[in-house]
Amino acid sequence: MLQRMGIRQEGSTVKTDKTFLDLDKLNISANGKKMYYNTSVSSMPSDPNAVLIGLTKGAIKQQLPDSFELTVKAYVIGVKEPFIFTAPVTKIAGLLSITPGTTKKSGTFSYTVTSFKMTPLTMQLQLSYKGDFPAPVQKPGRLLYDLADEKGNVFLGVNNGGFPAKPGKEELGYRSFVTVPQSITVKPYVYKLNAKGQLFRDNTGKLAKHYFKDLEMRIYQR
Repeated sequence: MLQRMGIRQEGSTVKTDKTFLDLDKLNISANGKKMYYNTSVSSMPSDPNAVLIGLTKGAIKQQLPDSFELTVKAYVIGVKEPFIFTAPVTKIAGLLSITPGTTKKSGTFSYTVTSFKMTPLTMQLQLSYKGDFPAPVQKPGRLLYDLADEKGNVFLGVNNGGFPAKPGKEELGYRSFVTVPQSITVKPYVYKLNAKGQLFRDNTGKLAKHYFKDLEMRIYQR
């Protein structure tokens, strides 16, 4: 399941176009043993000096104990020695874990939700897809997926802006609902573009989205 951690730097004069971390030099261990996780990073618009690091399971299967000491060595650009963080970790029991296996299709494109998990802190959506994306998806393109509850509250993905590691499969992370909702709906979308092919914003200043109503899927309902 996707896990996240945030790191913030203070007092540095080092500036880069992307992030202050070199993720090729981010080492993570549990009780002193290396953890085999794939890493991704996203900026935090509210804090330009901070980044959010996402961790997803890699190809090597690894069983972690229910509680352990997490050690993170972060190598910062322009600094020779790593910054070392340690913290005790205890696994959180899941609130919800389902494998709906439901498929939605539009034209030659179809996707199947293979797994959905929710804890008090995070949600994870796993899906597979095949066929050609709907016409509004720009090349090289991909669909994005919001989650919504029965009241219409939309929960945005975290670290879902990159391309899938494996063709035809995705593992997406989300911030969790405050309480377990009555229902959960997957809402595929793409960002709208103007005539020049540029992203544009709606009246509220948010990036405008084009939702594919015929591909929306309810994966959970009490």
